[in-house]
Amino acid sequence: MPAVVAWEITKACNLSCRYCKADARDVANDRRFEGQRERHELTTVEGLALIDSIATFHPLLVFTGGEPLLRRDLETLIEHASRSGVSAALATNGLLIDERKARKLKERGLSAVSISIDSADAEVHDAVRGTNGAYNSALRAIKAMAKARVSVQVNTTVTKANVGTLQAINDVVRASGAHAWHVFFLVPTGRGNIADLVPTLDYYEALNWLEALDKAHNGFPIRPTCAPQYRLREGRKGCLAGVSYAFVSCDGTVQPCGYLPLDAGNVRRQGFAEIWQYSPLFKMLRTQSQWRSACAACAYGTTCRGCRARAYATSGDFLGEDPYCGGVAP
Repeated sequence: MPAVVAWEITKACNLSCRYCKADARDVANDRRFEGQRERHELTTVEGLALIDSIATFHPLLVFTGGEPLLRRDLETLIEHASRSGVSAALATNGLLIDERKARKLKERGLSAVSISIDSADAEVHDAVRGTNGAYNSALRAIKAMAKARVSVQVNTTVTKANVGTLQAINDVVRASGAHAWHVFFLVPTGRGNIADLVPTLDYYEALNWLEALDKAHNGFPIRPTCAPQYRLREGRKGCLAGVSYAFVSCDGTVQPCGYLPLDAGNVRRQGFAEIWQYSPLFKMLRTQSQWRSACAACAYGTTCRGCRARAYATSGDFLGEDPYCGGVAP
């Protein structure tokens, strides 16, 4: 069973991020979306049942969106997960978090939170996020959650526009009070664009820099994500989509990951465990011999696996070659 399940509890958002994988909508500026989204989202009852169905294998359950804090039943869902023995985490932009909210989420059983910082420059971050003040709100939320003794992870989406500023972003993350930094290399899905991908040479240079930084930071974890070529010779796990990670969209569709919009089944029609074990899509993802191009015969195939979502986004073939594979020797 998967070690991590991410559940997109809503596509509603209070930001309009340039690279949003969910193509989330700013409900403050489009009130017509409110009623529409509520008809498609899993209800509270369905959500509680989903939590029960995955509780037997005790994964980390990440409540994501959109902006999950816009769902009125979020605290109920977190509390139910915690009481069921499921570690509950939250992926949020931080705009709706103050010290009082942070304490309440902790009391309900929240164990971890991720908040995004995409630039060391407030104006640049706000432009990417589509809202003035988003940068300062994120930093305040990081401090509030850390003060409430919730583990805080900062996420950074890396594109060709900011790959050269990672050192400055690292400095901001380290000063923010966060406990870890996860560096997400763009997968061009949702509102992401292929033109914004990090060039191959810059990608491998960034991975080497992050490796050196991680080794030098003495206990401050730095984790490249959607970067399966990272530290290959150490036998690290690469793409986890459909192997130890699954994504549940707001309407109950189960996907290998949030960046790979392929339908493996729906929890409104099947149990989650049944989908995970028997979906033909998941079986193909777990069988290297079914992959196409260089990935099928690669010596690192069972560890790296290539980013299946990036392969799909750039070629239309989720079993095809990750465009970063073979470009530069790891």
